[in-house]
Amino acid sequence: MKSVWERYANWVDYRSLPERGAIFAGLLMLLAALFYLLMFEPADIGQRAAESQMQANLTTIRKLEKEIARSAGESGVDPNVASRARLAQLSARTRDVEQAIEANKKDLVAPEQMVAMLEAVISRQQDVKLVSLVKLPVRGLDSFNAAPAVPATANPAPMNLAGAAAALGGQPPAPQPGALPPVAPEELVFMHGMQITVEGSYQNLVNYVRQLEALPVRMVWGNMILTAKAYPTSVLTLEVYTLSLEKKWLNL
Repeated sequence: MKSVWERYANWVDYRSLPERGAIFAGLLMLLAALFYLLMFEPADIGQRAAESQMQANLTTIRKLEKEIARSAGESGVDPNVASRARLAQLSARTRDVEQAIEANKKDLVAPEQMVAMLEAVISRQQDVKLVSLVKLPVRGLDSFNAAPAVPATANPAPMNLAGAAAALGGQPPAPQPGALPPVAPEELVFMHGMQITVEGSYQNLVNYVRQLEALPVRMVWGNMILTAKAYPTSVLTLEVYTLSLEKKWLNL
């Protein structure tokens, strides 16, 4: 192996200065291409696939809106007030889903990246110990709206997506006598969540939460429970979610 290396080194030494520059430039370009293929190409492929799936879902939503409009036009004057209200609610819901997805799809963390992201934040906190990291069952956005609110100790800034969640929720209108029973709406957006339990002093746990809030990607906050142990140690259990049009967890 050494003789081969020496042979190539001697070959380079005999080259002129411009030829050496061209050789090293070619090697740098080759290394840059390999780095891109190993580090960025898989992420680009995943992003393109997610965007393609999202466009397909948005097309389905638009078809549903057209079908609702056509059904409403054919029905004429409907004496059933509850049925008309149900059609209007479904139309508004699909429109809100589309708007929320378009507004937040670039800022949301991908479900398959949540574990690595949470572990990376932990690795920067030497005084915070990871106790457990558990994948939560996938939940529909409507069922998430019915969950208890996040305690007041949580910073409200990352809760912007919760506002989108609230816009997609709401209760169906009360049925009128003789009206058809309400139909549960189909879930269009799903919540992918992780429950992380960490241990440390109160101030270190506060710093950990602040680092999560400062991440460049956005998450929906769930329950946050702080339990005191032997002084000065406390245990924090935190739930964080992201939105996805896919029900299944990917690459976990």
